[in-house]
Amino acid sequence: MAALLRHAAACDDLSELSALFLATAPRRAPVHPLVLKAAETHRLGTDRAPGRLGSWVNTSRLFHMTHIAKTGGRSVRSEMLRLVRPVGGAEQCYPPFAHASRVNVIFFREPRGHVLSQYLHGAYAGKAAKRRAAGFPHVDGDDIAGLARWAAHFARGWTPAAGDFLGYNPLNMMARTLTCRDERWNCDYITSCDAPCAHHVGQDAADATPPLGAALAAVHTADFVGVLELLPEALCLFEYRATGALPASCRCAEGGGGADDGGGEPSRGRAHVMNARSQRSRAKKVTMADAPPEVLADVDAITAVDAKVYRAAVLRLLCDIRALEEAAGARVLCPARLAKLRAATSYIPRLWGRGANASARYD
Repeated sequence: MAALLRHAAACDDLSELSALFLATAPRRAPVHPLVLKAAETHRLGTDRAPGRLGSWVNTSRLFHMTHIAKTGGRSVRSEMLRLVRPVGGAEQCYPPFAHASRVNVIFFREPRGHVLSQYLHGAYAGKAAKRRAAGFPHVDGDDIAGLARWAAHFARGWTPAAGDFLGYNPLNMMARTLTCRDERWNCDYITSCDAPCAHHVGQDAADATPPLGAALAAVHTADFVGVLELLPEALCLFEYRATGALPASCRCAEGGGGADDGGGEPSRGRAHVMNARSQRSRAKKVTMADAPPEVLADVDAITAVDAKVYRAAVLRLLCDIRALEEAAGARVLCPARLAKLRAATSYIPRLWGRGANASARYD
């Protein structure tokens, strides 16, 4: 308990910040007319249950997932559908679809891994041949070399005229999704945008650097925030709020440490559902650990805002998990899982070092 209380004040500060954003943050875009029509037609509720663990057990609101591409959307949606129906949403801008009649759910991903996944999708999945014909920098047998060229294209003086090869534009994609205004329901099949949309920057290079304040406001005011690196724990939190109960499989396993000291792994795992086509197309799995420093520098340059957004998402999720553990009287985030998260995200400024508040003192 003492370990949890070390960052209680930081979590309280974040709660106050969320309340302030809810009360004062301006909308980035009008609510989509179909969302307003659905709320009126179906007489959907708009009340938010208070607190980090506000219950959805009897909610009349619709569940809506704003899916940021390559953040585990298939995995998350399948779990949500196991618990609640219907689940709306798609790969779309967040602001037009955020409304009090919807339980707004967003997942994020560690920025370097997110960029690598975007590149591999572009190189192998779907219409990869058309992307290569448009200049997508694929290198046969060397995905890191291809990634290096692709990241440099965006990191070194990118302008809209340079294009994005009919694929994802990785310039702060997470922050862009949180702040863009495009009203199209699904950006999955859009190859370019005049104004910023979930997959593309638009015609103004400045839109590649979205406003941090608006992006952070979205992180702290969405109804539910998760990160792919803590997928099982985030979905256990979702299940608790949706059903009012925490399954035994969400508790840290005994043996090498039980629920009280949180030694082992949770027995219930949720696998990240990978894109089968792209996995079959590649002979060797690559990670960002394979990338040389100059590639990492380019990737970090094109995700500078996303790194701050991701940090905020991790802080919020850790505070939410802390509240869940206190309510359930059990450890949900096991030490081994926390250590793995630290290792994967140690490069993100102020996430685990001095001044990182909640995350620095979680354990």
